[in-house]
Amino acid sequence: MKYKSCHYVNHCLSFNDSRIVYCTLGNTAKNKQYAVLKENYNGEPIDWEKLLDKIEADKQSHRNGVIIDSCKDCMMLSEKDWDAETEPRKFKYILFSNWYACNSACRYCWKDEKDFLIEDIDAKKINPNDTYDIIPIVKDLIEKNLLTDDATIDFAGGEPTMYYKFDEALKMFIDAKVKHIIIHTNAINYSEEIERAVREGIAELLISVDAGTKEVHQDVKRVVSFDRVLKNLAAYCKAKQPQNNNKVRSKYVIVPHRNDMKDEIFKWIQTAKEMNVSELVLNADDRMYMSEPNLDDFRKVKELCDYFIEEAKKADMRYLLYSNACNAYTTLGFELPEYYG
Repeated sequence: MKYKSCHYVNHCLSFNDSRIVYCTLGNTAKNKQYAVLKENYNGEPIDWEKLLDKIEADKQSHRNGVIIDSCKDCMMLSEKDWDAETEPRKFKYILFSNWYACNSACRYCWKDEKDFLIEDIDAKKINPNDTYDIIPIVKDLIEKNLLTDDATIDFAGGEPTMYYKFDEALKMFIDAKVKHIIIHTNAINYSEEIERAVREGIAELLISVDAGTKEVHQDVKRVVSFDRVLKNLAAYCKAKQPQNNNKVRSKYVIVPHRNDMKDEIFKWIQTAKEMNVSELVLNADDRMYMSEPNLDDFRKVKELCDYFIEEAKKADMRYLLYSNACNAYTTLGFELPEYYG
């Protein structure tokens, strides 16, 4: 049966700092209004049947042609046979992003506040009191068979490797034979479990490098960590096995007047090439869209995107533009460039 909905409402779950939601994108038409499943959540045991009943009620509302209030007019909605997408009462995608502490202070981060900066980059774990324990949730998902066979587990944050039970949670999913795990990291901390997940072909890493030189990296990240990041990135790339198609990606976020130089992008591409990075990702600073658009900044981003694509092709590397980079094209009235991935 075809009806209007989206894949988040149909089979996804996101654990945030104080609630459980369908997605962290928010209603793309309503200033980030979120479809909330549980408010004021702090890690207490979950009544899965009750939660699944709530999800089923929202899905039934969509089947009946009534979009739930928080999702009305969202650009993510599309019409298709959503019930054929996943098994009933199971999850295809789980996101853990309940910790916001980080060991860098990237200038483009929406949590760009000193309160969230761990000045000692060797502080590998955050205080357990800073967030709730996800291990009981992980155990439930595995032991109660709540994941589809092709489920994706996604770790974000903050910096997920700073969560005090990150390695334990990741090991549990690896041991449970979860086939796809996404990890967003700055690679300041090395993780044996991440390397293991890469070696076993189930990890997809997105590593925020954001520079091609130590000086610019320090300016964007506001910590001294460039050499360590490249060392860990190289280790993860080396762990890839030819028979697997999982990816270790290197990401660069263009920050106007900080790292918006062609030489810097060129050096980043060359370093990634030498390390055998699977794919390059280019994006632009969110803050470009938070006030009246500065068209000069958008023109610079488009110019750098064009240059990036040209150099990535020369290096015979796969590449991808994320949404903020693509928006520079649409804002200026240009067609989006082709994707090579």
